[in-house]
Amino acid sequence: MLAERYTAGLADAVRGKCLGLRLRREFQGGTIRNLACELSNTSATGASQLPAETFFEASYPTGTILQGLEALAAGHGRPIILTGRAGSGKSHALGVFHHALSEPETAQEWLETWSRRLGHALPARFPEHANLQVLSENLDGSVYQVLWDYVLNWHFRGEWGRAQSEEQGRILYEVPAREIFEEMFRLQPAVFLFDGFERWLANLPDSEEQPFRTRSWQLVQLLAEIAKDYPNRIAMVFSIDDKRSDAFEKLEFLSPRIIDTELPSARGERAHWLVHRMFENRWEIAECSIRAQLEPYVEQYVDTYDTPVGVRPTLWRAFLDAWPFVPGLVRLIEDRIDVDDPAQSARVTVKLLADLFERQPRRTRVINVSDIGLNDDDEGIALWLGAAMNEEGALLRERAIENLTQVFDAVGRTKSTIPHAAAIMSALWVRSVTPRDGDDDSGSDLRSLLLDITHGEKIGVVALETELATIRNLSLFVHEDNGRYRICDTPNPRNRLLIEAHDNTNFKDGSDQRELANQIRHVIGAREDVAHSFRLVVLRRHWQVAPWREMDEECRPPAWDGRIVLLVVPEAPHHIESTLGRWLRDHVPNRRNTIRFLLPSEGSGNVYEDPELLLPIRGMLLADRWETEDPAYLDHYAEFQARARELIRKRFDRFAVVDIWDDEDARRSRFHVVKHESEGAGIPDAVDAYIRQNLVKPGCFDEMLLEFAHANETVGAVLAALQEPRPNRKLTIPWIGHSSIIKKLEKLCAEGRITLDISSTRSGDRGNDPRSHQSTASDRLARTITSDEEAEQVRLSLPGDSPSVDRSAGGGAGGTGKVSK
Repeated sequence: MLAERYTAGLADAVRGKCLGLRLRREFQGGTIRNLACELSNTSATGASQLPAETFFEASYPTGTILQGLEALAAGHGRPIILTGRAGSGKSHALGVFHHALSEPETAQEWLETWSRRLGHALPARFPEHANLQVLSENLDGSVYQVLWDYVLNWHFRGEWGRAQSEEQGRILYEVPAREIFEEMFRLQPAVFLFDGFERWLANLPDSEEQPFRTRSWQLVQLLAEIAKDYPNRIAMVFSIDDKRSDAFEKLEFLSPRIIDTELPSARGERAHWLVHRMFENRWEIAECSIRAQLEPYVEQYVDTYDTPVGVRPTLWRAFLDAWPFVPGLVRLIEDRIDVDDPAQSARVTVKLLADLFERQPRRTRVINVSDIGLNDDDEGIALWLGAAMNEEGALLRERAIENLTQVFDAVGRTKSTIPHAAAIMSALWVRSVTPRDGDDDSGSDLRSLLLDITHGEKIGVVALETELATIRNLSLFVHEDNGRYRICDTPNPRNRLLIEAHDNTNFKDGSDQRELANQIRHVIGAREDVAHSFRLVVLRRHWQVAPWREMDEECRPPAWDGRIVLLVVPEAPHHIESTLGRWLRDHVPNRRNTIRFLLPSEGSGNVYEDPELLLPIRGMLLADRWETEDPAYLDHYAEFQARARELIRKRFDRFAVVDIWDDEDARRSRFHVVKHESEGAGIPDAVDAYIRQNLVKPGCFDEMLLEFAHANETVGAVLAALQEPRPNRKLTIPWIGHSSIIKKLEKLCAEGRITLDISSTRSGDRGNDPRSHQSTASDRLARTITSDEEAEQVRLSLPGDSPSVDRSAGGGAGGTGKVSK
């Protein structure tokens, strides 16, 4: 008996690959025989020609089959149409109908067996007529020119009907009278199962001399009328591939019951049938053991899609029915098989699935999309590529292999940072092939990709995003569009830029470091007001050894003027004070107090060796170079520039300024090292404001300027002294800029605390009234001292002192003009 051929389950899990699953012998290696089902054929191997028990053993009770059985049992007299593309299971369903109507007891036993396996009852009724003749025919390619030839040839009362038609003197190609068929079906009820009806009808000639198509259609209409009037005497089932065909449109006028084998539920059930068909002991394995195998994957699915609790039992059922494959795998494979022959399509699908199963590790839990690997020696992949997938699939596979090689070469073969790289690339390859129906849904989103690579343990979304970001940035042919990833034949402009940016040989000329320095200068010092008060100098990579070798003349110390020098240091020294002290001694001969060192954040390395900074800089340079080749590179230029500038804005968060200078051992000098709490173009003002508010003590400039006035020194001497650290380890007064010092002098002069003697021999100064108002005096002073040379022409003195003129010191010849209150 059929029921005895199966067991309800095993108490303990079967050990081994996928709990000990065994492929049926015909699927183990070698060549798989033709799996496409034919309703009937000349070799007597069609579905209707096999023993019922044999056929049911390889059958799964799909929704299509159950709907068809229910429609046949209902006895409503309406024709039944099975519609769906070739290979969707229409012929197999017709075979089930044939055996279920011919041997209902065997069919009932088959359904009861499946009810036990699936854990729920399968409703199915069968026509109750005890003397029912089942007529099944694959019309596609048959020799019948008119449909009544088949009916009269094979119906048990067909000879009688033919004789009656001849007695009535029917002319050639004229449909026999209705009463003849009514009597035939009264004496012998029949069910007609017509496979390939659409193609057969379309190929019939239809001319005035040979009106075969018109006459055959007239018979179908006649039989439909009889079935409507006598539903317990006749029923008809047709299989139609294309709903747009003439045959389908004609049948629609007969108010048929339409069963679509292309619905998502029907297509999903095909995977369940294949699982049953491929494995000889699939239903001997206890469901609890399968649940344990599937648990990590199902948990991943539930978490990924936030599946409601009420839906999870249905979800579990789908996973259990498809195991050892994940749901959707069969459909994914079939959708990318680009052949018109259903037999070839089925053969390739099963061969690939069998190959996937056979080469899995012993402890495999579930077979997933990513298991369709990229190996050159993979027999199943070779078959898929050679006989099924189109040229696009083969080309994209080459691109995927190139991508994977690029990634491994970049990160090293240990793959520790990207453990799922091969699985991700395999899944992307399969999903990037355009489906056979041409729908533009190629590629994969993050959630689908996460499930595609899940097997025995859950994978975190963040971990996948990190891996995918690395893979995407290192893969020339991986594209991303609105969160959907795919492998394409054409290079990804952005990825091409990144890949070439990783190649150090493209930047042997140091252009990347020069551009990085330019970008630092732009981010921090591009504002016009900043450039007026500060001289921004960005040191290069070897700043400690040869800081001025790669610098323009205007950036070197001899060209420095009275502006504050903001010196950008590319790396944070381990010992800041001793390093900066020694560096000042060795590389800056004068004006050491005008410098404010801008330091990168603590713990960061040399900016010129930081790939996070260099990659966008290099991407900018390459995009600028290639934009004539493709304007799309300009968009990426802006992207990389924005990225580089954002990193630079936050990189330099500290500054250092001299506090105590040690003339004997510069390494013992002391510096203020302070966080300025600003970013980008706001840094210079933030540094200056901090120094003025916190490091410049009230009255310190007044005291020093009064000392210089008492000594009758020139303004030039004052400026020169303030631009150097104070000797003898005295606290250094921070340099606040040429214009600020002049304003301090103006203030003291206006208050009457000092006088300024301006040489009357200078152009523009002759005839000045020494008794000018204080504001006028201040304006004259600001206009007078605009350079170091002019500062040497102005001498300080205290009110009431008689200034001495020291021409050798630059005091000027001729008379003097006093500027006082």
